[in-house]
Amino acid sequence: MNRKLAVTFSLLVILGFGLAGQALAQTTSGVPGVKLGDYFVYSITTHWSTTNDSLTIPTELLMYNSTLYYNVTVETVQDSNVTVMNNWAFTNGTVLTAPSLSNVDSGVLFEYIQGYPAFQGFFDANLAVNDLLYPSGNGTLTITQTITRDYPSGKRGTNIVTSGSPITDVNNNTGTETTTLYIDKTTGVLVERNDLIQFPDYTASITWTLTGTNLWTVSAAPLLVPLIIAIVVVIVAVVAVVVFYRKQKKGGKKTRHK
Repeated sequence: MNRKLAVTFSLLVILGFGLAGQALAQTTSGVPGVKLGDYFVYSITTHWSTTNDSLTIPTELLMYNSTLYYNVTVETVQDSNVTVMNNWAFTNGTVLTAPSLSNVDSGVLFEYIQGYPAFQGFFDANLAVNDLLYPSGNGTLTITQTITRDYPSGKRGTNIVTSGSPITDVNNNTGTETTTLYIDKTTGVLVERNDLIQFPDYTASITWTLTGTNLWTVSAAPLLVPLIIAIVVVIVAVVAVVVFYRKQKKGGKKTRHK
């Protein structure tokens, strides 16, 4: 019998956290690190493995894995509120486009269109280790560590947030769900998210990765320059060989005198 994932990967709230608990006191600016016109492009990949031949890949994973790109463009920033336009494009040509408004300080999603994606990958800028992810929200997730990540444009500080909890599927089997967020420290923007769901007979994961933004160079086209160089080298080599053989052929001919 096909088994659904215990956690539904919703089209509505793409990166939302169902946070619960008492918020701790924290001094924070509550100011987003993004501005009008900033854009962020993500790739989405999935993984599925099982030891049970009767199980099939969940439709949610197939949907995510057919993502061509997910583009988020900032339209307005007012205090801690950020309005964005979401564009989720799929390989079959379908594009889901809709605006959404969220508060980076509390994590609350205020405005969205039912059934359409609503990005919640923006957080307060310049959070430090042990700071709450949502300082004014009802949650207890904190920044667990800050690391340095290398980009083509240079090194950037990155905050990490991890969370894990037991879950059950529709057949009441017990598993675990683990989420890890990598957040650019200066801007408070999500650069990577890994969701891992593990049950005794299957494992599923979804990974969001930032592939482009106007704020810094995330990913150059690493194969483009080497490819161009390789093509030039091949062309030069071919031309050199042709010229060499032509000279050899010309030099091998003898002129006869009568």
